[in-house]
Amino acid sequence: MREERTVNSDRQLQTDRMEIAFKRPTFENIDQALSYEWIETDTLGNYSYSTILGLNTSKRQGLFVLRENSLAPNFMVLSHLQEELYQGDKEYSLHNTEYESNQEFHGARLQTEFSLDPFPTFTYQLDELKLKKSVFLADQSNRLIVYYKLSGKIYLGCRIVIRPFFGFRPADSISDPELFKNMETFFSDRQIRYLPFQDAPEIFIFYSEGQFINAPVWYHNFYFRADPKTGYKKEDLLNLGFFDIPLSASQEFYLSFGLGTSNTKEIRELHQKEIQRRKPNLKMFGDKDEVIPYLADKINKFQVLYDKKHAYFNSEPFIPKLNLSTHCFMAKRLLQSHGDSQLAQKLYDGLLFLIENNNLVEIFSGVKSDILVNLASPFYLVFFLYSFHNLFGKLRSFSTSYKIVQDILNIVLKNQLPYYRCGHKKLLERQYRTSDLEEKYDHEMYFPIRQNLVLNVLWYNTLKIGEFLAEAVNESPRKYAKYARKLQKNFFKQYMKSFSLHPSGALDSYKFAFHPAMIYTMSLPFPILEKRDEQLLYRVLIKQFLSSQGIKYPIRRGESTVTVYSSLLACEYLITWQKLMPEKESIFVLFKRMGIHFKQSVSEGALGFVPDALGEFDATLGTKRIASGPATSEVVCFLTLLDKIEKEYGLAENNTVNQ
Repeated sequence: MREERTVNSDRQLQTDRMEIAFKRPTFENIDQALSYEWIETDTLGNYSYSTILGLNTSKRQGLFVLRENSLAPNFMVLSHLQEELYQGDKEYSLHNTEYESNQEFHGARLQTEFSLDPFPTFTYQLDELKLKKSVFLADQSNRLIVYYKLSGKIYLGCRIVIRPFFGFRPADSISDPELFKNMETFFSDRQIRYLPFQDAPEIFIFYSEGQFINAPVWYHNFYFRADPKTGYKKEDLLNLGFFDIPLSASQEFYLSFGLGTSNTKEIRELHQKEIQRRKPNLKMFGDKDEVIPYLADKINKFQVLYDKKHAYFNSEPFIPKLNLSTHCFMAKRLLQSHGDSQLAQKLYDGLLFLIENNNLVEIFSGVKSDILVNLASPFYLVFFLYSFHNLFGKLRSFSTSYKIVQDILNIVLKNQLPYYRCGHKKLLERQYRTSDLEEKYDHEMYFPIRQNLVLNVLWYNTLKIGEFLAEAVNESPRKYAKYARKLQKNFFKQYMKSFSLHPSGALDSYKFAFHPAMIYTMSLPFPILEKRDEQLLYRVLIKQFLSSQGIKYPIRRGESTVTVYSSLLACEYLITWQKLMPEKESIFVLFKRMGIHFKQSVSEGALGFVPDALGEFDATLGTKRIASGPATSEVVCFLTLLDKIEKEYGLAENNTVNQ
């Protein structure tokens, strides 16, 4: 299928190839450039996060942000670097800084490019001299490495001065100068050790060239333009001193910030190791077969450690908790997308470790301080187990999974969770506590106003999976089958009867509000509706929510409702189209346009991820929010499925999509 698109000339994006890179004149529009963000993560939960101008617009941003354990908040150690290069009688300031009272955008005038792969790299043109600065986290090393490389004419006496600015504070707060009891550093063989106060991590700084001048100074009132109006929007940062590096003899050098000592040989080896590890992403990619592994690699990096052996996906690198629903959702999607048995076993073993070392009632009730749950968490866990055995049944005995699912079913049936109650009709009813009425949980913004319809679809599928696993271990499935039949019968009377009788008037008179999440009534493994009702409901959901930019998703924020475009449910809508009405090729054309939009958003987001799962995306400004894991996983699955359907139905030759 031929794809046609129009793209801004300042962006390295062509009709047949795509690269995440920005060039001039993007940097001339400061507001636009500061809306493009990038993030570096490692599988230890550390991150490096800023904008393509290197100016932090939020207190959560920083070059070296540590995640020490699952309970402690992320800890921002190094905020940013400021560089000035001197050549002859000229001084070039490469940094951009925003204070409360003034702004300095010297670097934006000299910057010629920002590229994401293989590392976030800033390129500056200083007359006849070109300087490149790459920033990356060395995997499994608790170490940030900054690599500088120069080319062009370097005159005698040329030097660069680099000032590091430290915060030593939780990522969601601001620094407190009164905590800094120590301002002295310890020097040893190109190493600097610094411990500002007792509870802070001791930082080891390595520099491969030049010298470090110890001259601690506090800089005041750095301004965060993207933070909310309420709360802190400015802070003070400590500059310990500066690196003074002559450039006549050396055209490349390193700075390193970590939790242990290092040396030039080790830093060079880590650099080369990272290049090789990221080598699949060094070339520009053009079609879905190359986009999918690229995104999959990003997903594999976007993890946090629960303990020393088990890594879990986390949609939000700033929240120091394991999001159980997010992890199960991503794990299920990856299994369905890739068919990798080794990955499947790793994901399965990780969840077993988590479940076997915790009480299920405590986990799902939300009392565990290191695990974040919502009302859908028990069901997402069950769906992952079903997907694992449905795709990779021979890898592991069914009995362990059946025991977990059996426990979850009993917990729900005995009403041991605070979110919902199971009545004698076996329908779940959402329970709202007083605190819920006063202030909604964040995750509740993404559920329908009337949550019971989708909730009971999740519950029905959980019962059917219990029935499936009971048969697999040669136990009687009759109890779960009986409950599922009763639930299905009462579900139709409660929610679908008036809709089935009068579908044309459903938008005006239907007793519950339509919501895009209702697609789960058709996309989960066990359909709860008759096919006619499924088709009727799907037509309503298509009419209301389908767009070439994604699924229109209403989010409730306080008294108002905001509509954003989400990739979260796109795959479910496509799966349901394939199941219910594949003859309607006009609908498939919209999915094809959606695929083009998702693919293009990968480059425009600058993060290497698509925009946030339920976040806002403006094609002219780029994403303003950190991209979440589920959105990336969803696009991997969506593009894989789209390609499969195109080939299966011969649609690749029959449709041409213009954007």
